[in-house]
Amino acid sequence: EYSSHDAFITMSLFDKLEPLFFAEFDDELWQHEQNFIREVIIPMKRRGVRLDLEFSIREYMRGTAIMEECKRELGFDPGKPAQLSKFLIDDLGLPVLSRTATGRIQLTKKEMNQYDVLLQNKKDVRAKTVLRYRGWQKTCSSNYKAYLNLADENSTLHPNYKLHGTKTSRLSCELPNL
Repeated sequence: EYSSHDAFITMSLFDKLEPLFFAEFDDELWQHEQNFIREVIIPMKRRGVRLDLEFSIREYMRGTAIMEECKRELGFDPGKPAQLSKFLIDDLGLPVLSRTATGRIQLTKKEMNQYDVLLQNKKDVRAKTVLRYRGWQKTCSSNYKAYLNLADENSTLHPNYKLHGTKTSRLSCELPNL
């Protein structure tokens, strides 16, 4: 029932927007975009971006070691939400920014960005250690680990380039994000 309603709404929206789209459609611009994709984007993806494999491995190992050191210094794992929320609220006395429907402290990206600002302003060494851990966790997972997992047999990355990925209309890419 839900999916059929979803399909109905999508089709209704399409029916409403299709005439507006074609009223503004510019065939010359469309051809220009298609040429850009064919002549620039596809060859760029095919060619790829060379990865410094040794550097990526070394930095991933370094980051992993630093995160382990942070866990030892803190006495808990800041990568585990339950342990991190206990530290933020109970130990540092930071405010609860939001809760889930079940009442748990919520630590989504939005909340963590706010907690990062609060942690930067704390004079507590443990707050700086949590920030250090989180920085390396992000770098290792989004960068080095992703690069190592996505590189081909020639240590080359072939990200997906997106023409629509930013508000400023610049190119962006994913898998991996560069």
